[in-house]
Amino acid sequence: MKAAILRAPSSKVGIEDRKRPTPGPAEVLIRVRACGVCHGDLLLQQGGFPFARFPVVPGHEVAGEIAEVGEGVQWLKPGMRVGVSALYSACGQCKRCLGGNEVLCAQGWEFTGVTKDGGYQEFMLASGSYVAPLPDTLDFAEAAPLMCAGLTVYSGLRHVGFVPGHKVAVVGLGGLGHLAVLYVKAMGGRVAMLSTTPEKEAEARELGAELFINTKAVNLADALRAWDGGADIILATASSFDSMTAAFPGLATDGTMVVLGAGPGL
Repeated sequence: MKAAILRAPSSKVGIEDRKRPTPGPAEVLIRVRACGVCHGDLLLQQGGFPFARFPVVPGHEVAGEIAEVGEGVQWLKPGMRVGVSALYSACGQCKRCLGGNEVLCAQGWEFTGVTKDGGYQEFMLASGSYVAPLPDTLDFAEAAPLMCAGLTVYSGLRHVGFVPGHKVAVVGLGGLGHLAVLYVKAMGGRVAMLSTTPEKEAEARELGAELFINTKAVNLADALRAWDGGADIILATASSFDSMTAAFPGLATDGTMVVLGAGPGL
């Protein structure tokens, strides 16, 4: 099978032939149908993850089908459509894992495409306990980015206590921002888009934003407070410290800012 491999930090990705792996106990073998490209993959190549294990196959936004299952795997069957996220596995025994916060595990976590081979290959191994079933109606190419960018946005909304009717101001219409607008609308919320690029207004409104605010043209706090008293949630998806600072006073009483894109100065 073909695999794209990084052999060391700051090296080029090379395409190599590898033997198709065989799943061990509690593992599954996935035929990769799509794998997203994330900024994290670029950071991996640039040496941004000191805990990375080279050589490694990048890619942590994976969608595909179960090809084989290892011993002890019960509910997963060959042919099932599944996704794999950045969290390859965790210890499953610490306080964080037992509380449903495996991503905070400090004992035995593994990261897909960083410490374990990821999805830039025809077949990949995964932990049977850490794959997610995909509905038949969702295309593989559309499902793959949801395994990282999609989960990032959804997790932010879930942890902050989003409920239908909340007004959510999204900072930045990039990859995360697009999904944020779609998620909030689908979940029954209202959306304001904050962007430095006025040319994106039509796109933001087409996605579902009811309000577009050009961050270079107005006072952000005043503009948000004029939006029925302010935003219940500010979802900062762009790594702009200035935009976050300017928008923060535009929160409604007891509102919350969620920072998903941390840039210089934070």
